[in-house]
Amino acid sequence: MPQNNLEYYIDRFAQGTISKEEWEILQDLLRQPENSAALDEILKEQLEQFAAAPAIYPDVVKRVQEGVAAQISREKAVPMRPVPGVHFLRRWGWAAASIILIAAIGAYFLTARKKDLQPPLITANTMDVVPGKTGAILTLADGTTILLDSAANGRLATQQGSQVVKKDGQIVYTPGGDEGVAAYNTLRTPRGRMYQVTLPDGTKAWLNAASSISYPVVFSGSERVVAITGEVYFEVAPHAQMPFRVKLNETGSVEVLGTHFNIKAYEEEELVSTTLLEGAVRVAGNGKKVILKPGQQAQVSSKQLSVKTLGQQGISEAMAWKEGRFNFQDADLQDIMRQLSRWYDIEVVYENGIPDLEFIGGMERSLPLSEVLKGLKMSGVNFRLENGRRLIVSP
Repeated sequence: MPQNNLEYYIDRFAQGTISKEEWEILQDLLRQPENSAALDEILKEQLEQFAAAPAIYPDVVKRVQEGVAAQISREKAVPMRPVPGVHFLRRWGWAAASIILIAAIGAYFLTARKKDLQPPLITANTMDVVPGKTGAILTLADGTTILLDSAANGRLATQQGSQVVKKDGQIVYTPGGDEGVAAYNTLRTPRGRMYQVTLPDGTKAWLNAASSISYPVVFSGSERVVAITGEVYFEVAPHAQMPFRVKLNETGSVEVLGTHFNIKAYEEEELVSTTLLEGAVRVAGNGKKVILKPGQQAQVSSKQLSVKTLGQQGISEAMAWKEGRFNFQDADLQDIMRQLSRWYDIEVVYENGIPDLEFIGGMERSLPLSEVLKGLKMSGVNFRLENGRRLIVSP
């Protein structure tokens, strides 16, 4: 086995055949500044080969290569999510993040950083924080609350002739015939929970952590109106005579023309983003209206309404939460900490200011908090977990 052949170990990594011992050797080689020029040449050669025959390279190699061009001038850290299909990445998820981090920012990072990379400041006897899971709180029209985490499958309530049923970890409403006075239910996901509901009209909604949706038990009148907070993905049931409309937090509304779309409207974030996957939606805000096409995203702030085209990659990033991933693409540390705070139900405290960093990539939401922090630690940020749920972030 070659002991100092950088190209050999990078190739083993790219093919998904690297062993734990070889991985440790590769880490040591990448940390040595004298190898920076060789790494630069290897990655340039891979870029040329990939352009000639992209089909023979795993997705992980493509991510490394794209990261070189995008990040070598940023002087930023680049944690990436473990990639399915490369077996050792499943076993050492944080290691996958660190190897792609080092490779993706190339020679600059290796020569610019003086200190050795150390484990994050999380002691061995510190209680880890498990990732979020499926769960929510349902508040009925009469004020009754039902904790869906522990509720058994079956009928939970009957309202206006419509039955509320829990089935396979989801809430489903069976149609009722009694319209009468509108009765509203509210489904709320606390931090550390996500949930799916099928509304009375057949519309499906997925709620991210720290989100809510309020809706009538029976839709009636000229339109179907729901109100949300946080982040919700919709697959709207068609009904030409009764348009579907989503009311947002003091920022406007989204009128649906038959579609699949995602709305991110957390109160602590400045922008409200509506991302269209299929169909069409009309977004209103700041006295303006715009109709989105698939692949576009509208962003509404207190000052403006703007639209940008995302493409397939951008759509994937916007929907990462629903697919079980954190999206760190072009995110600063505050944005990442907000994601972690909501999913792991932790309090984040910044010690001595907020480090000015920008990231690309992401990580799996199924990882325990300590594994995610190990990946982020590669940016040079330190973390300290106190009292089980208080995360201290320091430069």
